[in-house]
Amino acid sequence: MLHHLTRLVAALSLVTAALATAPRRAHGWATAEHVRFGQQIAGPFEERVTGDRLPVVAPDEGPQTFGHWVSAPDFARGLISFLTADPVIGTTPCSILWNPEGVVDGEVIDDQSASIFDNIGYLDCLDTYRMNNSHFGDFAAYHYAHYHALAVEAARRYWRTGQGVCQEAAYTLEGWGQHYLTDATAIGHAWNPAGTYDSGFDWQTTNSITQRMRIHNALNEGGGKLDGALYDLDVFWGDHSETHLPASVPELDGDAQRALTLHLSRMSLGQVVMAAECGGPVDVADVFDGGDPQDDPRRFYVSDDSMCDVMYGEDIGTWSPDWWEDLGVDMTDVLGVVNACRDGGGVLPAAARDGALLARHWFQDKYYEASPIDGWVSATIDPDAVVELAQLGCTDDLPVLPVAEGERDACGMLRCATPPDEAGACPDGTALEAACCLAAPTDLGDVRGPVTATPWRSAATLPQVDLGAVGAVSGESPEFLWFDLNVGPVAGGTPVRIEDAEVATLTSPINVSTCGATAGFSVHESAVVIPRDAALAETFIDLRVTGMDEGLRIEVDGRAVAYLARRDLDAAGGALVVPLFGQALPPRGDGGHVVRLVHLNDCGATRPLVVQLVARGPTDAGALPGVDAGPGDGDAGAGVDDGAPVGGCGCQGGGGGATWLTGLAVLGLGGRRRRGRQSQGV
Repeated sequence: MLHHLTRLVAALSLVTAALATAPRRAHGWATAEHVRFGQQIAGPFEERVTGDRLPVVAPDEGPQTFGHWVSAPDFARGLISFLTADPVIGTTPCSILWNPEGVVDGEVIDDQSASIFDNIGYLDCLDTYRMNNSHFGDFAAYHYAHYHALAVEAARRYWRTGQGVCQEAAYTLEGWGQHYLTDATAIGHAWNPAGTYDSGFDWQTTNSITQRMRIHNALNEGGGKLDGALYDLDVFWGDHSETHLPASVPELDGDAQRALTLHLSRMSLGQVVMAAECGGPVDVADVFDGGDPQDDPRRFYVSDDSMCDVMYGEDIGTWSPDWWEDLGVDMTDVLGVVNACRDGGGVLPAAARDGALLARHWFQDKYYEASPIDGWVSATIDPDAVVELAQLGCTDDLPVLPVAEGERDACGMLRCATPPDEAGACPDGTALEAACCLAAPTDLGDVRGPVTATPWRSAATLPQVDLGAVGAVSGESPEFLWFDLNVGPVAGGTPVRIEDAEVATLTSPINVSTCGATAGFSVHESAVVIPRDAALAETFIDLRVTGMDEGLRIEVDGRAVAYLARRDLDAAGGALVVPLFGQALPPRGDGGHVVRLVHLNDCGATRPLVVQLVARGPTDAGALPGVDAGPGDGDAGAGVDDGAPVGGCGCQGGGGGATWLTGLAVLGLGGRRRRGRQSQGV
């Protein structure tokens, strides 16, 4: 009891000192470092996509850029309380202490002031466990996930409606959420402190104020190692890393900690950009869920080695009885590491050093719950941190603004004046053609001729892609890599009847020999003609995909029909059918349509693109009612098997008929599958 009374007195002393000194919170990164990270995260997308700063909510005297918003959560428990300057504790909001410190557009901004007036606001910034836990370990992961999911939904609403209020909400929410994502890579924050947001007292929180600050500060001062596959990387640091390094972590080229932070944060922002600016489907779980856990972990914890070093002497191995220290800890493997740490005087045996039992469970044992992602605990967020899109003006009933004729999105694709609704349905009197709702044709006549397609022709040369520049590594979902990839037309060749179109194996002109830091795009085109004949009114063109590498964009006449990821093909059992167009799509001047495939390949020719164009319905205008047209006559399902829709691409999975199965056998689709996500949906 005396031991804990001593700690209580110490805690009260810390609070008293906090009110009398400059604000020094338990930062993952200092404010300037957060701003620098935010600028670097946004940089590739501002340069390649928007051509300007990402649009954000910009209150007077408040954050004006994405990088600013990445720093802001250190000054409020939630985004709304930050915007409204509504304090949780006291009468002065913590948010008044925020300013754009750091280097912004090359200009050095002074550090935040520490005047007596500023410190009045520190009452609202007190590091109570109910607030500041959100910046640590799994708490930070859940807070990030909350804001990221909202950002993606706001992005989708912006794409659908064109309402700028949703665009600003998307990037503001993402910036706020990325504060927690970047905090997770700071060594002082890569562990789970005591407490939760939905229960009260537990034994470990009896010293919650002191232990969180002490462990955080000790890790910041001495650095530390992360667990598992990251253990052999360099020592990781936390706030004010420039005091230990030639410059702060965000400014160090080639630094492993910087690379890890930018990898996940750019992947995350890329999803929001893709959904908002190109209308592409994204899977919000990709940022944490996926990759080989042995060599590509997505959650970070301080290693047992480093945790033992900083915990020994107070929380482990003090003069108080071991049983008192261990109250509430009932996981045998955790207690095993604790005992080994005590026995070694703060040093673990080599075989136990790269684990993460102390970081994950020493203070959070009672809150551990089995989950799809092992090791996540206390799956709740601070009630004061919850936000709804309507609070930012991005409601779900905003009117849709008109799309100008010929308008293109950030990926160079034509926008649709009347897109389908979220369920994929079109208004009455229109049909879904090439991802757009178009009026049924009224000008079909009696134009004889078969449905034809030219053999696939490929672009000769294309540049390689720097995966790291946009937050990717090989084997990952590529939905955020499609910006500014435009090449001239390549379609050509002698048309053939579409029923004679063969399965095509298409490869990239770029040989990326290993799964590393670069990837290659390949572009392939075919011109398809459906004569404007009433006999072909019910003819539709599909694309069958039975082989691909990481990603595929399917276009028709310059409009994106679908974005596919490798996981879609895997989930469909190795065969996808993508509906393309029918007679409702107005033909080009030559009467045809150009089908373009943009394929992302990050391992050379190991997984080529394998496709076939197929017509549903009559394929020969001579096949009038009562006339035998031979193979492919009037069967609307000829050569196409129905299957359950996959993801959000409007595709169908199908095994195909006998001819289809023969093609699959020849292609040998049972070949190797590299590591990557197995979650369904795009």
